[in-house]
Amino acid sequence: MNLIDKIIGKFPRTPLLQKQPYSICMSGPSRIGKTTLITAMLHDFELSSNKIFQQTKKHLVLEPKGATRNRLSLRHDELTGDLIAGKFKPGTLEGTSSAVIFDFLLRETDHTTEKTSKTCDFFSLPIQIHDFPGGWLKEKNPDEFKRQVPYHLADVFIVPTDAALFMEATETKQKQSIPSGLDLKNVTDMVKEWANCIRDNRKGLCIISPVKCETYFTDNMVENFSENKSEQLYRGVIKFYDSMISHLKLNPHIKCLYMPVDTIGCCFLNDKEWIEGDNHLNLKATYYIVPGKNEWKPYGPEEILLEILSFISDCAQSDQPVLNKFFQYMGITPNFISGVNDLKKYSDSYSRFKRTVNLRG
Repeated sequence: MNLIDKIIGKFPRTPLLQKQPYSICMSGPSRIGKTTLITAMLHDFELSSNKIFQQTKKHLVLEPKGATRNRLSLRHDELTGDLIAGKFKPGTLEGTSSAVIFDFLLRETDHTTEKTSKTCDFFSLPIQIHDFPGGWLKEKNPDEFKRQVPYHLADVFIVPTDAALFMEATETKQKQSIPSGLDLKNVTDMVKEWANCIRDNRKGLCIISPVKCETYFTDNMVENFSENKSEQLYRGVIKFYDSMISHLKLNPHIKCLYMPVDTIGCCFLNDKEWIEGDNHLNLKATYYIVPGKNEWKPYGPEEILLEILSFISDCAQSDQPVLNKFFQYMGITPNFISGVNDLKKYSDSYSRFKRTVNLRG
């Protein structure tokens, strides 16, 4: 064991120093758009990072690794095809009933040499996003489940949800189908189980993220094809996730954010059909690309990533003065915080419709 390992071993786990991947959980029904959301997060992050690359000597880089790179590249190509065709149909990737792990490496690159600096080598952070069905909690042996999905080690839990389900359901049977369409009970139970693991010195961050919100906001590229229904969407989401939010209120170490996302940024919902399923109606929606706006410009995905990085930064501020001084001496925390703040400054959508869900009222 080297000196660094001996020093780190004397203090609580710290994200910027841990050797194991930083785990983030994401759970929702199949085909809701989880892979598209992650693809958009990376796309947006790269755009802002490249802007910083032109202005500063260093910037943060998020690299997809191995199979993740191929999976996200495929989704990116499919979205590009949708833009060319002028039509976007959610769920074009085959849905999955198994867990998917998205592997990334967050690191800092030196602008002048284009090589990773020694400081960055020290605090580069492997990140894993675990995408899994909420129903797994009940279907699998608890120990087996923890081995496949280490939710008990995750400090962040993302809950993607379909904006159209809340906004397009007008008839009684359509409204009755919303919980089933969201796999609401399974996802809620999974988040509750995760929240129970956040205790002692740990902090937790839960992000509720409605996706495909273009039709309900007016501050993007579809202002002539949409109207501002952002408040109605917020109220609907909070209402349906009330049980989950009530449970989060019991844990003083958890923060909950509401962060809606425009998945494409230049489309609007035009065709929709409610199809009879086994026990409920399924919403089939088609989004059309705004004429002359065939540029993929999502709003909000990067903001989710920046909130997670800010959260990691906050957790890296140890209660131990000696460890904080050690961080500062190595240039770790200041460089990381600076990189995150630069990204916030260059982001086009930061703090757009983000809200802190009141857990202390």
